[in-house]
Amino acid sequence: MVTMVNGARPVNVVQIGEEQCGTEFMGKRSGKLHLRFWEKSSIGDVG
Repeated sequence: MVTMVNGARPVNVVQIGEEQCGTEFMGKRSGKLHLRFWEKSSIGDVG
């Protein structure tokens, strides 16, 4: 679903960010950062 709406580029960025955050913050803060990434990518796509 995400791939169709946002495309492949935003998904790649989110994946990279999730992996980095998950490794540094053990995944606890990764959730918050992941949500922020999602919002930014969504706004960028809509705009």
